[in-house]
Amino acid sequence: MVAQIASKVKGCGDVKVVVTGYTDNTGNDAINVPLSASRAKVVADALVADGVASANVTSNGAGSANPIA
Repeated sequence: MVAQIASKVKGCGDVKVVVTGYTDNTGNDAINVPLSASRAKVVADALVADGVASANVTSNGAGSANPIA
């Protein structure tokens, strides 16, 4: 899946990609924010490994903020 996204992004010139990681609401921010940041970094690193320019990819963690359910 990440390789498919990287393929699409590479065809869009200097497009910027922001990868945001999340967690559920179990635990506290001291645990969830670093965990979500780590998850996002893994995906961002995979995009770069698949050929997306590292200068065009950033990542961050939001912990349990902005729940959809």
